[in-house]
Amino acid sequence: MVILTNYGNQTILVKSLWVFGFKGLLGKTLGKREWSGFVFNSGLHPLPFKLEPASEWQGLVVQNDVLNASIAKGLAFVGIAHSHASKPLLVKIQKAIEAPEEKTP
Repeated sequence: MVILTNYGNQTILVKSLWVFGFKGLLGKTLGKREWSGFVFNSGLHPLPFKLEPASEWQGLVVQNDVLNASIAKGLAFVGIAHSHASKPLLVKIQKAIEAPEEKTP
């Protein structure tokens, strides 16, 4: 799940969302993607979406083996294009924290 929060005082337009991965740190440094995918339908709120100040936008990305492998290596990112920047916002995808298993007596 992707959650965007508008902390500013102006409405922004969220234009597009995509995910991508790099082969290694050198590939990331050089900007050479190993794979990428554009999110056409983000599930909860369709794009483009007007994001008012102090509000959130939530979207969904289907995870597959390729994305999970890149997340495990720390080389998966999400890109968000919006109205207040000429370049997209790039954010590293964090590995989910798993809850510890409960021990049964």
